[in-house]
Amino acid sequence: MRKFGLSKSNLFSHLKKIAFSPMLTPKKCLREEEFLPAVRVGGIKDCRISFDPQDKTFNISVEVRSTGEVFFLATRRIPDSPRKFKSVDVAINTATKLLGVTKFTVLTH
Repeated sequence: MRKFGLSKSNLFSHLKKIAFSPMLTPKKCLREEEFLPAVRVGGIKDCRISFDPQDKTFNISVEVRSTGEVFFLATRRIPDSPRKFKSVDVAINTATKLLGVTKFTVLTH
């Protein structure tokens, strides 16, 4: 363990942080220009609005029927981070306008 520069207690605390972090896999974020064609071509299996407890915001994600991939709607300025909405109503209205979806799965933590 000393090879990596971590003591045994530091290694276990580091592993706990990794194991219990809410975001283990990186989110695939697409800007609106890429998000809409990808979703329309692949078909929508499920539209989710999830709550992020750290930021107290909501995110829109869509699972594509043909590939099973999950895409998050990205911000306009930073394409690698999901767009954040302050309230669930705004997130639902945005998803309805963009995608024409009427059924949602709302995930809270």
